[in-house]
Amino acid sequence: MELSGLESWNSTSDCCHWERVRCHNSQKVTRLDLFHLTPSLAMKTLVKSDVLAPLFHLQTLIFLDISYNGHIQGEIPGVGLANLTNLVRLYMAGNSLIGSLPPQLFSLRRLEYLDQQSFWSNSTITDAFDKVRIFGFGT
Repeated sequence: MELSGLESWNSTSDCCHWERVRCHNSQKVTRLDLFHLTPSLAMKTLVKSDVLAPLFHLQTLIFLDISYNGHIQGEIPGVGLANLTNLVRLYMAGNSLIGSLPPQLFSLRRLEYLDQQSFWSNSTITDAFDKVRIFGFGT
């Protein structure tokens, strides 16, 4: 899959040197800035949210920004999201994702900030996050 912004990503180089990737001294990926990726013209306009599945194996992630990728549609797999046990900040605003907030999100004990503007409705989930600063509800 060709996405503008990921040109430096290849299997023959250290991922810690790729654009939009940050690593800790131990060479563990801790931050992914995958906001506003643009699909190439040869690629279908919309892709399923399954494309996010490999991210859920990065248990060292502290910061994940997948915002403003309107070409990604579907539901976020809750089981995969639960694997991100070190996640502190999660940005998902401006996507074409559907469904309810995965209950597994509530198990992310270190999560301090969730930006989901224009993604999920604010129905009953704001009470579930007593210490998480949630941005985007009611907009």
